[in-house]
Amino acid sequence: MSTFNQDNSRCQIFTFKEGLLSKVAHDLQLKVNRYEVIWRDGNVEATFDPRSISVVHAMKRGRGNPRALSGGDKDKILENMFRDVLSPDRFPEIRFTADSVTESKNRLEVNGTLELQGVRRQVRATAAREGQDWVFSVPIHQPDFGIKPFSALMGTIKIKPSLTVRFAFAAK
Repeated sequence: MSTFNQDNSRCQIFTFKEGLLSKVAHDLQLKVNRYEVIWRDGNVEATFDPRSISVVHAMKRGRGNPRALSGGDKDKILENMFRDVLSPDRFPEIRFTADSVTESKNRLEVNGTLELQGVRRQVRATAAREGQDWVFSVPIHQPDFGIKPFSALMGTIKIKPSLTVRFAFAAK
């Protein structure tokens, strides 16, 4: 059995902007700061605390842009995300349970059920080796979970419906 959490792994969320005024918006890298993933005999169960999400920084051309956002900007992003997107008071936990795990030399594939905002959907997570780590990439289409992606200024700035969750841990 292996247990992963914020102390021995990384869970990041990447959002992407779109819209007429997207040039004034930012792609974002977020971080989940409280979670637990239990991996036992090919079974995976994970819980994530949406209230623990924080803004790491803006992204520009796929790279971190730490100076693009002030502390106030980050606070406003979180306020909007919690109020308009995640509603962590109503849905205090995000859960994932694997149905199957397929492993080959340099690739893992995990199929399972993600429960987000009280909606359960099948998702597929694929992982590849990156140096000494396994890095899972999970595309999430927000409308599949009843989530309306954030938008502002009458839709001229908005977040694309699909985001990417990356989960990384040291390979054994």
